[in-house]
Amino acid sequence: MATGTGCAYILDIWADDPQQPSNMVDGLLRTPPTENSIILLLAGVSSKQPDTVKTALAAQHLERVMTFENEDKMAVFYKAKLYLDKHNISVLFMLCSNKCSRYWHLILSSMLTNVYEWTIKAVDQAEAEIPPEEQVTNDVTSFFGSLSTFGDIITLKSPIIPSDLFFHGFSCRTGGLSHLPGMKSLNLVFSHAKRDSKILVSENRRKLANHVGFNPEKFFVARAVHGNYVHVVGKTEAEGFDGIVTDQPGITIGAPGADCVTLVFADPVKRACAALHSGWKGTVKRACVEVLRTMTKEFGSNPRDVIVAMGPSIGQCCFEFDVDQSGQFTDIVAEAVEVRDGGNKAYVNLQLCNRVLLEQNGVKPNNIDDATCTKCTSCNSDLFFSYRRDGRPFGNQLGFIGIAIKDAPPPTEHK
Repeated sequence: MATGTGCAYILDIWADDPQQPSNMVDGLLRTPPTENSIILLLAGVSSKQPDTVKTALAAQHLERVMTFENEDKMAVFYKAKLYLDKHNISVLFMLCSNKCSRYWHLILSSMLTNVYEWTIKAVDQAEAEIPPEEQVTNDVTSFFGSLSTFGDIITLKSPIIPSDLFFHGFSCRTGGLSHLPGMKSLNLVFSHAKRDSKILVSENRRKLANHVGFNPEKFFVARAVHGNYVHVVGKTEAEGFDGIVTDQPGITIGAPGADCVTLVFADPVKRACAALHSGWKGTVKRACVEVLRTMTKEFGSNPRDVIVAMGPSIGQCCFEFDVDQSGQFTDIVAEAVEVRDGGNKAYVNLQLCNRVLLEQNGVKPNNIDDATCTKCTSCNSDLFFSYRRDGRPFGNQLGFIGIAIKDAPPPTEHK
């Protein structure tokens, strides 16, 4: 379902066909643009077509027109998409030769999400070309791979997780391709409710994997639903899960966050690990306890051997909560809630809640690192995504961990 305001008519005038300008204008007039719409012309560099089309449109009193030029057809559409996203435009009408209609169907399917509502209109009766779907998908992937990133990738690591047995980290927001302010730049979670395509998010994940040194094809990320269900890699996946565990070397697992606490678990004795997304709902549902139970059941882990690092998440400084509902946290530990403003505001320490739950269930206090990487996401806009700070749309960072392949050096970060 489209979200946003206004609509755009996108005219593919790439080919230097002398008949194309009149075909485009005629096609456009068959569905006249509304008052709030804009017309975007996609053209090759130094093409004469845009001037011809603009003149014809001006004669019809259609002067809200922009031209996008590039030597690459996919790149010129992407430039137009950035404009649409910046102006929150989600309804698109693509006008093109029937020859290119299938190509544009594949491009729009690859680059757009359910945020957009789009229609392709052929302006002539040319014979359609049927490009291989796999080839177009590969071309889109290669295109995103060729783009420059916004900054360099930064990951945070905890010193208490043994690097000879595990590789791990917590991503920050820099070093990716996402361009909208709340999602810029290393958004690592795909959602049809946002404007980052699945291919773009996959490219962001690939860049993270290449930076750290793990295989992006064996990267499994929790599909967070603010619950306490834990998925075991290799078993049938539930529709949603907030924890993920494995004892398979070479696999990387991760959990998303954008204020919620991300945690990674490492058992150096049984050589098993876990990643968890634990927001306030997951914390109240004791999700971290469910991870310990699953590691014990599946791998024979003893909680006293498990090491846990917490990642970037909203701090008590910024996490305001309903005073009347704050008892959910004081039931875990009284010190988790600080009441301010004469009793009208409550501020919650999710990190303390998770520490106490872990300690109560067997994890040794010195085996919990809730300081090194646990910076406040809301306070540090240059480093982290934050839903509470930025609202929608927002990006997601990840906490990730994997077991180093035995008898091989651990992955090292590429400089």
